[in-house]
Amino acid sequence: MRRVRSPYVWFALPLAFVLGAWLRIDQLSNQVLIEDEWHPVHQVIYYSWLHVFGSFGNADYSIPLTAWYYALANAVGVSELDLRIPPLMAGIYAVVLIPWWLRRSFDTRAIAILGFLLAVSPFLISYSRIARSYALTLLGVYAALWCLQCAIRNAPEFRWCYGVAYSVLCGLVAWAHPITGPLLVAPLAFLAWGVWRGNGIRWATLVKLTALAGVCMAVFVLPPLLHDPAALAGKSGRDQIGVDTIVGAWHLWIGTGSSAVAAIALVLAALGIGTAVRRSHIVRWVVAGATLTVVALFVTQPWWINQPLAFGRYLLAVVPVVLLAIALGMLRVGDGIRRLWRGRAAPRPAASLLALPVALLAWWPTSPHPDLLHEPNSYTQHSYFQLDYRVERNPVRKFLPTLPKSGLWNAIAAAPPESLTIAVAPFRYATYEWPAPYWELIGHQRVIPAFLWGTCEATRYGEVPPDSRFRFQNAVHVSSEADLLGKQVAYLAYFKGKAGLSEPLPKCEAWMRTRFGPPHFEDEVLAIWDLGN
Repeated sequence: MRRVRSPYVWFALPLAFVLGAWLRIDQLSNQVLIEDEWHPVHQVIYYSWLHVFGSFGNADYSIPLTAWYYALANAVGVSELDLRIPPLMAGIYAVVLIPWWLRRSFDTRAIAILGFLLAVSPFLISYSRIARSYALTLLGVYAALWCLQCAIRNAPEFRWCYGVAYSVLCGLVAWAHPITGPLLVAPLAFLAWGVWRGNGIRWATLVKLTALAGVCMAVFVLPPLLHDPAALAGKSGRDQIGVDTIVGAWHLWIGTGSSAVAAIALVLAALGIGTAVRRSHIVRWVVAGATLTVVALFVTQPWWINQPLAFGRYLLAVVPVVLLAIALGMLRVGDGIRRLWRGRAAPRPAASLLALPVALLAWWPTSPHPDLLHEPNSYTQHSYFQLDYRVERNPVRKFLPTLPKSGLWNAIAAAPPESLTIAVAPFRYATYEWPAPYWELIGHQRVIPAFLWGTCEATRYGEVPPDSRFRFQNAVHVSSEADLLGKQVAYLAYFKGKAGLSEPLPKCEAWMRTRFGPPHFEDEVLAIWDLGN
């Protein structure tokens, strides 16, 4: 493939940045905290600083990210948005930084296309909007590899300022999530191969770099690993990777529920991956590190790894490489068609990019974006949308509509959309037990959790206490009349659930009847109080 260099194409990256930022910020301030986002919050509520720094957690959390939450909560208090700001910023900047770090190796058309593909990737958007470390470790891995690439650019001379930065990032990123370890150390094997062949850095330099990176990783990773080895060991030997795991992960990486679109993307990626691997140290290192990671996952069999979502996010660093390969494949096909029509005329950069919006428009309806951008949607991270983009393979997507439906949702659908807020208790942060996104879809109104902490139950897992550490905007404390009024809750509801779905809380239903009087509306699913707000 002929390389095309044009400064005109670089105008595409700022546009990709704006598009990526919009998709990552849309409705973000309205998002309810759910599922694994509660893991670090539980650490802040129930555990000490020592515990946070001394364990990777049975319910895994990122030590540095949780430590930041802990400090922020105790200093000024945190909202849901505060918890999501670090991954959000990492996810937005990754849209332009990753292409920028790869720019020396590839056609500027490919870099521009990559920027847009990163911007619209539903999987990358998801992990930019969730209070977990994956977006941070993704950016950290590529930053570390870029630093190493800069360090060896003039081999055998070695630029130690970049080498030190690489080593420190190895420690910090592995501390944030140990699964990144193979991705971070794989380049050292390539450097050793280069030294052995006599066309790389010096042996002494490699030994020093390996020792420095090893010390940095040991300083951060060994203390929690040695203090609580069961935190990681206890999650091993649970589940196995299957064919559907890999197929489902591919759909997540491509951002589609369509097998046809996934197959086309696979063909394009196959056409482009060879060029990507040949031209870029970073791409080679990511592919090698991902291979080591897959081997480690096959051997350790961690809990839930059979799910495409878990497998896909453990290999999140692969997504930019996959999208780059697709971009190169698109250009290879386009340049081939152009040669058939016009001979060996040089490709025009602007014309080469015209196929991108056409491809994105064809892909968009097969992606989760139409559902995610629907308003109101306070649960874009809910497993209803994110567990598997193949709707027919998503058990939560099939299960929630089978639950008994209250007549309330059809009644309030007649009101102007987003004009009412309904708070429902008891909240269950495990999303397969919380049908709120389906309620929002059929009722067209916002549904938020009603926390019972300090009422019928002294404490409650999956809720925050009504104190100054937590300033949640997308949940309400039933114990606080001021909170109900301030958040303009129109209806308060008690969800009776379904037998076998979750634990019964008859004392809480009784407490709400005593506190708020007879329900204004009741059926087999909900007891509802009109608060008049």
